[in-house]
Amino acid sequence: MFDKLITAHGYTYRELAIHLNARYEPKFSKSTLQSWREGNSYPSIHHANALADFFDVSLDELAGRKELPEKALKNNSSDVIAAHIEDDVTDEEMKEILNFIDYIKHRER
Repeated sequence: MFDKLITAHGYTYRELAIHLNARYEPKFSKSTLQSWREGNSYPSIHHANALADFFDVSLDELAGRKELPEKALKNNSSDVIAAHIEDDVTDEEMKEILNFIDYIKHRER
């Protein structure tokens, strides 16, 4: 199911690692994400929890024990925007950008 989520959201391993590292501990690397996607290794429970939270799915859905909900296979516009930010942004700056996007999306209109 991890493969379906990455494909549906259109992330490269690098982009996904940037998003995850801006929001969660422990850290993610693009080579580790690739290894998980290819089935060569599997995430720790801490990494799996972060992935499930990021994609807004349950651990059962992430592990393929349950079908992914339709909403999980749709792009999150704030993540798409953040993916197009220059490479030299620090993790702290990326957190600020993502927080600002969330603020704009949820402010009272």
